[in-house]
Amino acid sequence: MYRYSLRESCSQFDSLPLTYLPQDVDERSHNTWIYPQRNYTAMEKRVESDATAAAPWAQPMPMFVASGSAKDVAWGRTHGAKKKTIVVLSQCPFRWVKGWAHLNHAERSRDPAYAAFKKNAKEAMMAQGFRKVFPHLEKCVCPWCLSSTRRKFL
Repeated sequence: MYRYSLRESCSQFDSLPLTYLPQDVDERSHNTWIYPQRNYTAMEKRVESDATAAAPWAQPMPMFVASGSAKDVAWGRTHGAKKKTIVVLSQCPFRWVKGWAHLNHAERSRDPAYAAFKKNAKEAMMAQGFRKVFPHLEKCVCPWCLSSTRRKFL
């Protein structure tokens, strides 16, 4: 029997701040789970078997997309009517980030390979997550930074 180990995965966390005009308002507050295939166990096996591929994020990964600000009744009063946040979450095999796990944030930020990994992760999360749920809001996204976690941010 196949068992997926969470100890071997790394969470990708992308919180996108948006500033929009009244015509761009989207107050949906639903949570959206996006799976690249129906059989989740088969997908995990495929990801694990391809985890050493030269191009991480080249294959579709599971995504979770939601707007926490739309669920917060006080959001408009505290942050303004033109602000919104969208969260995109995913996971990847820990092997994809293991080479940077021993580095602190400053050391990782100076590593060109890590910067390339984060750029690819960001684009994959936009293409496979955000754009599938909120494509009309992409023009409203403010600059942001992707985080990776496994007991600490990577």
